[in-house]
Amino acid sequence: MSFSNPNHPSTERPGNRLPGMPGNSRFAGAGVMFGIILLTVNVIALAAGSNADEFFSLGEIVLFPLVAVVVLILILLNTGKLWIVRAFRSLAVIVSVCYAVAIVVDAIAALSNTGVSGAGIIDAGLLILISPLMFLMWRDFDRCRWLDPKSLPHEWEIAAIRDPTSINYRPPKAAPKPAGKPNKSKHRH
Repeated sequence: MSFSNPNHPSTERPGNRLPGMPGNSRFAGAGVMFGIILLTVNVIALAAGSNADEFFSLGEIVLFPLVAVVVLILILLNTGKLWIVRAFRSLAVIVSVCYAVAIVVDAIAALSNTGVSGAGIIDAGLLILISPLMFLMWRDFDRCRWLDPKSLPHEWEIAAIRDPTSINYRPPKAAPKPAGKPNKSKHRH
């Protein structure tokens, strides 16, 4: 049976993946999470202006819960449920669009005459320097079929904990020996 023949469609459907993210999805996950944290820091910096005390007080309020949410997203993504893979893909699109908007906003703030020029130049320069991470993120989204909600089960990569070539490999536990004949010993009773 051929999967590419439209007259004989496959019975495979996209669904939940096996738990455990594949190793080649790491840059995609790191890019989204780093982008969320960097965008939040950027918004806090623009909101605080040049007031360092306000920046750190806003950072204490926002960043720690944000890191907790990021870790929760990664834990949920590791479960392999289809709904979180779809949500993660949508989150990646939102982060990429917001990242591009943040570069433009920072550039406009740097060029304006309102006095935010130094912070805007630094923020825009930082965002532009880190933008290759967004490229790596989307490259890995394209390469990793496990992160594609429309992919079929035969296309998915093996999870890192089940891949013998991965640093995260966990070998299967040894099976108990079956009960059978007792061992023959040299001593007879």
